Amino acid sequence: MRIVESAFQVFAQMGYEKTTVREIASKSGMTPGNIYRYVGSKDDILHFLCQRAYDDTQRITNAFNENLNKDMSIIEALKRSIINYLKMSDQLSDAFLFYDRNVQSLSEQDRTIVRDTWIELVGFFEKLIRRGVRRGEFEVKYPALLAHNIASLGHEWALRKWFLGRRYSLSDFTNKQIEMIMNSLLVIKNKEEEKQEN
Repeated sequence: MRIVESAFQVFAQMGYEKTTVREIASKSGMTPGNIYRYVGSKDDILHFLCQRAYDDTQRITNAFNENLNKDMSIIEALKRSIINYLKMSDQLSDAFLFYDRNVQSLSEQDRTIVRDTWIELVGFFEKLIRRGVRRGEFEVKYPALLAHNIASLGHEWALRKWFLGRRYSLSDFTNKQIEMIMNSLLVIKNKEEEKQEN
């Protein structure tokens, strides 16, 4: 929807509070009257953006879950999920920045959507880690905290790419993070097998 994309660009540039419907209309190539034919207010646009972020996260976690249903080890599924998540975070870095800067402008309903998006993402990684623990592939004392830390990597990259990008490409950042994560949770037997493969 052109209105939503235009609004997002204006919100990201000017901040939600300073943006007017007239500026959204101008960016969309429409009149303010035409904007109101589709949405009731700029709050409605913000709500749509939050809902879209939640829907995108669900699509991503569903795609990750499909990996689990394939003939793939938990180790490989976790690695691929982290790679895909960080790629997505890089592509949506403007959205991460927007929500980080404008969280105070969100309605309680939209804050709930943003919170549910985070819970969905962390829950996916936690489920994957716990499955690895049950299978004896992972050894981790705090699965929920590790899942939260993995999910935080996407935010870290998106919000600090200006700094991290000077030192690492996205691929380098991803590979080093995966190496640190795997070193922290693989059982000794699997660590030895990985050394032999390399």
